[in-house]
Amino acid sequence: PLFGVIFAIGLMGFAICAGFFTVFFRKRHKKAVIYADWRFTCAFIIGCALFNCSSLTLVGPNIDSMCLLRAWSFHLLSVATLAPLFVKIWRLWKLIGSSNIRRKVMSHGKTAAYMLPMISIQVVILTIISIVDPPLETEEIRISEGVVTQHIVCAHNTNALAIIEIIYQASLVIVGCVLAFQTRNMDTRFGESKSLIFAMYTWALFGLMFVILIPAGNFSPNS
Repeated sequence: PLFGVIFAIGLMGFAICAGFFTVFFRKRHKKAVIYADWRFTCAFIIGCALFNCSSLTLVGPNIDSMCLLRAWSFHLLSVATLAPLFVKIWRLWKLIGSSNIRRKVMSHGKTAAYMLPMISIQVVILTIISIVDPPLETEEIRISEGVVTQHIVCAHNTNALAIIEIIYQASLVIVGCVLAFQTRNMDTRFGESKSLIFAMYTWALFGLMFVILIPAGNFSPNS
């Protein structure tokens, strides 16, 4: 039953994101959508769709290959989803919100290139963890009220991955929230600043709930 719920939620999330992407892409020539910088918005929506699909990796046996796939898909796609939103806010702040009021121009290609370091750092982190402390199939014996149960879970030898990911992704979200807050009073002709603030704060809330609820439920993307 739990696998069915996870599967349904993942597919539903993907379908909703696909619907948003279709509508947004079709209206990309509208003035409001052009001001919204539709390329990065579409990239963010695609990232959300793929991030929803990462939950589907939770369905299946806890073997070594699946354990590694879950860790990579969840953490890599979370940063890949955040990257377009982050650089979109940063670009808006850089062009309009910074203290330097000199006129600036920043191409879409140059802005997109700023996403690469964020994703590359995540790839390096996951590569090192995959070599030094990969999530592996681990047997757990639990005794509850005299009943002995055997569980096969994905587990690391240390909490290094969880600690590094919390620090890295929390840093990105905090900086993004600060930049979004600084753009809150900008003219709407320069971009949907309030929508960006809402999106970044929502991402921060999601991350906070994840950090609080996952340990409490003894559940992780690696298990």
